[in-house]
Amino acid sequence: MSIAFEHNRSQWEIRVALHELFRVHMMLVGVNRNPNKRNVVWLTKVNPTTRAWILSDRMITTWITSDAHPAEPDFALPIPDSFISCLIDLAHDDNGVDIFCNDQDGTIIGRCGSRYAVVDLPEGVTFTQANLPYRALPHGTQNNATMATVDASDMQLFADLVLNWHPRQEVQGNVYPFVSVEIGNSQFAWTMDWRRHGMFRTTGGVPAETSGTITTQFYPYPVAKLLKAHDIEDGVKIYVGAEDADYVYFAGDNWGIRVVNDSELNARWYYKLAIALGEEDADVELSDSERMSDYLPFDIQGHQCFASLHVSPDGLTEFGRLTYVVARNVESTIAMFEKLNTLNSAIAGASVVMRDDDVRVVCDFPLTDELDLAKTMAAFVKAIEQIGQAYEILPLFSGAGEGYDF
Repeated sequence: MSIAFEHNRSQWEIRVALHELFRVHMMLVGVNRNPNKRNVVWLTKVNPTTRAWILSDRMITTWITSDAHPAEPDFALPIPDSFISCLIDLAHDDNGVDIFCNDQDGTIIGRCGSRYAVVDLPEGVTFTQANLPYRALPHGTQNNATMATVDASDMQLFADLVLNWHPRQEVQGNVYPFVSVEIGNSQFAWTMDWRRHGMFRTTGGVPAETSGTITTQFYPYPVAKLLKAHDIEDGVKIYVGAEDADYVYFAGDNWGIRVVNDSELNARWYYKLAIALGEEDADVELSDSERMSDYLPFDIQGHQCFASLHVSPDGLTEFGRLTYVVARNVESTIAMFEKLNTLNSAIAGASVVMRDDDVRVVCDFPLTDELDLAKTMAAFVKAIEQIGQAYEILPLFSGAGEGYDF
């Protein structure tokens, strides 16, 4: 099949160097996306003289940048993952390839001299704000972010230690340990805890130029693979907008990685807990953020409650808690605690506690693979009803009113 390139071709053309395409290929290797899916790499301009290749997969987004001609288009072009290898093959003869489109056929063309490859322009894909490398932070800003600048060799040490402990077999709960990272006091330090899987806890630390202090967690394996895939020559900047920011960033002069700032506890139990609550006829409110929360608001029999996830101080025991706030802004007095003790003596399977000037009904339960909340929920709802009856009789609390605030 012969193609008349000069007819119905786009008014724009992008010249891409061979070394640039190799860097894109290495990003794909690092992310290791499912080759059977219709995944795309986005090619777009981020300023008049800079273009970016951006790809995302679940909790990770990564990109590289390179020089762009001012005449290059400003829109985002979706290029199928599998077409990158074809562009590399074409670019070998001339250390580069020209990319343009056929507006009538809806195709993307890579051409080098008389050699060319063509692929259909992907449909049903949309470039959104979520695809941009740097996203607005709902908690904090990049201007006051905690930051560490780490030498390239030390960053490779971090990546190697993460990947060297990557097991070949499945692990308990099918969730690998997250990494806990601490930035501050001129150091970038990390810990990975494999004890739950019968292995070891490992810790490392390297010198760093730091601004601010923070401790956070994220899923490290795609980050480590990308740190090995990117061409890192100078220092790497790692920064987090705030303790509850949505993302942790790793960035160099012409590349970057964005990973969701999340915890292993939430990753392992958030959706399992939501399902278990739903099985008990609770109306659960799921978070719409990429970052999973450690609490789940829910409504049960007209009562606004929330479930939360917790871990013991030694990090070995995980448990959940159901909470119903009976009253807020309650004065802590001896008489109040005596009344709470009286109520607790009449309640089975739950407790009435004073916490942060709130009176709460709480019910703790173990987090297990076969999570069954039937007995826990029954005891929890019964306790709420008992407290409600007692409250109608006794003026126990000031500032009463069910609900929760976060």
